[in-house]
Amino acid sequence: MKYLLLFGLFILSNLSLKAQSNASSMTGRISYVTPQHVYVKFSSTKHISVGDTLSLNQNGEMTPVLVVTGLSSISCVGSPLSSVSLKPGDTLVFKRKDKRKTKTGG
Repeated sequence: MKYLLLFGLFILSNLSLKAQSNASSMTGRISYVTPQHVYVKFSSTKHISVGDTLSLNQNGEMTPVLVVTGLSSISCVGSPLSSVSLKPGDTLVFKRKDKRKTKTGG
């Protein structure tokens, strides 16, 4: 019975980790702004790459505002894409791309 309980806990903990790693979006907070660059802090930038786009939620609509130009383990720097005013404390969203391949006819 003890082994069955341990096995169940092991399975549940692995499911929890799997769910966290498949999150489709991540949020970060702007920490610093210059005229040319915006610095954004995340809990991790593991799934973010140079060239990715970060968006701002404006009245329920996602507006692309930043293209990532550099990364560290927990923050990224980017160049503004629009004239939208960004300030420290604003929350930006990164939506992960679906990396699954689809079959095409042939």
